[in-house]
Amino acid sequence: MVIKPYLIGPTRIPAVYVVELQGADDIVLDHLVLTGGEYGIYAANNVQSDRLTVQHAAIYAMSRYAMYLGTANHDTRLTDSALHDNQYGVYLAGNNAYVAGNGVFDTSREAIRVGGANALIETNTVYTSDTGIYLEGSNGIIQDNLVYGNANRGIYAYTSGQSLVADNVVYDNATTGIYANGSTGDSLLLVRNNQVYGHDDNGDIGIQILNQAKAWDNLVYGNYIGINASDYSMVESNRIFNSVTGINMIQGASARGNWIYSNTIGIAAAGYYSRYYGAIDNNVIYDNTDTGIQLKDGGIYNAYQPHIHNNTIYQSVGDAVRILNSSTDVDVYNNIFWVDSGYALNVAANSQANFQADYNLYHRGTANAKLAIWGTTVYTTLSDWQTARGFDGNSVAANPNFVDINGADNVLGYNPAGEGYDGGLDDNFYIKKDSPAIDRGWSWAGPKVDITGMPRVDDPATVNLGSDDYWEQNLGTSQFALVGVAQNWRSDNYRWSYTIPFSFPFYGVDYTQFYVSTEGFLQFVNNTNANDSANSTEKLLSYKRIAALWDDIRTNGTGDDIYIDTTVADQITFRWDATLNTDNSDINFAITLHNTGEIEFHYGGGNQNLTPTIGISNW
Repeated sequence: MVIKPYLIGPTRIPAVYVVELQGADDIVLDHLVLTGGEYGIYAANNVQSDRLTVQHAAIYAMSRYAMYLGTANHDTRLTDSALHDNQYGVYLAGNNAYVAGNGVFDTSREAIRVGGANALIETNTVYTSDTGIYLEGSNGIIQDNLVYGNANRGIYAYTSGQSLVADNVVYDNATTGIYANGSTGDSLLLVRNNQVYGHDDNGDIGIQILNQAKAWDNLVYGNYIGINASDYSMVESNRIFNSVTGINMIQGASARGNWIYSNTIGIAAAGYYSRYYGAIDNNVIYDNTDTGIQLKDGGIYNAYQPHIHNNTIYQSVGDAVRILNSSTDVDVYNNIFWVDSGYALNVAANSQANFQADYNLYHRGTANAKLAIWGTTVYTTLSDWQTARGFDGNSVAANPNFVDINGADNVLGYNPAGEGYDGGLDDNFYIKKDSPAIDRGWSWAGPKVDITGMPRVDDPATVNLGSDDYWEQNLGTSQFALVGVAQNWRSDNYRWSYTIPFSFPFYGVDYTQFYVSTEGFLQFVNNTNANDSANSTEKLLSYKRIAALWDDIRTNGTGDDIYIDTTVADQITFRWDATLNTDNSDINFAITLHNTGEIEFHYGGGNQNLTPTIGISNW
């Protein structure tokens, strides 16, 4: 059915519902002008009015909703219409809604709100409402919209599943440009390639992400806080400038591969809980007027166990890294620091517990620059710092030889005198071929790719002066042997502590004790989940482990045990004679550790019908 009136002016119907649907399917409302009711178009929950199409409509001056379709009204299409001066704009609770090409404005609450799954909201212009676009259904897409001037948030996405907020222009909203809450642990909410600016009042936020949401490849500028990230969310590959704080992050959030410049503070961070989360790595941070990276008190979240790796930080004024407010367990590796005044490292007296720094390159651009301040003690040079504190034993003081930090236009970062001109697009912090930063890093701290996504490779023309690394080598024919003394370690989903007769280096740290699991791996540091039989790569990467054959196996079958052989000097072999739980078949393998840090995996007979996880991890 198609309703298409040929009217010159609006139709005023003094009713609660101007148009009410009560189960009719496949209705098309074309070129209608609706005004003067409580609801412009209404369908109650579960009436199942599916496949409604509203196009080329004008809906305004409704005391409640311009358009309200409750649950179980699916496959709605709203296109090329104007909705304004309503209390609420559009609310669609059914699945598969399509909202495109509309102008929605002057609404006192949400302009467009979609609660059903699989929504597509695109090419709308949404402005001067309370919240512009509100997505709460799963697996939705918000893309190519223009959202501005709203009294609260521009885009609000609180969604599960694989949802996307992409290619929108969002500016001058009162509190937040884009708010993205992943809401559940298994969701992937991606905020990608948006342009977000003009949220510059005290405390305003350009993009806010939480609960494992990801902000990727966005252009974010002219905000009070560029990107605010929490709850294990990820800020990656964004360009963030001309804000008070470029990235503010707490509670396990990470920042990777971003260009962050011409802010007051580049990254302000607090509240990490493990080294698996809370990474600040691969960022280029420069021309910030106070601090490049600041670890701080985040209210109830102090900066605990963050790692700062592989960043390039140039500070003409202020400090490159400032560590404050009882931060603990901070490690600083593989960074390039250039300071012209202030300190490369500023570590407060209450933030020195378990601090580590090494394999960094430091450059003092002028005599006013200092390498570090430790509490109140100043260390001007790297050698002073190394001698007095013992940090940065493998670091170097040298000019990194950047290609051209202010680019062809000779404008470093954002230039407020240039009427909003962004001079950062051509700023070049790549290092030249003879840079002293080449092949000088700590291999195990560095991400596998650089800020451009290119894999890290060895430069054959440069002598390697960094740390060792692990390389896989095939031993050829099987060297598995029935060696060792039975330990009577016969169990399922269990682990035992063992002290080896020498110091074993693993990812640069020496160990003499670890846990031996029935499930086919060795685990360092603690016994948390060292009895876990549900193997996966993600879990392996969450622990310090050596896994020769991690699977659902046990060592309490007939003839089973774990054997240890120490008869060869400076090495130890752990051998599993085990049973696969799924079919009771035989499993045979071994791990040999050398005092040099080399690791060997050996495999014997059986070992069929497996779904194993094999590898090493430093979490």
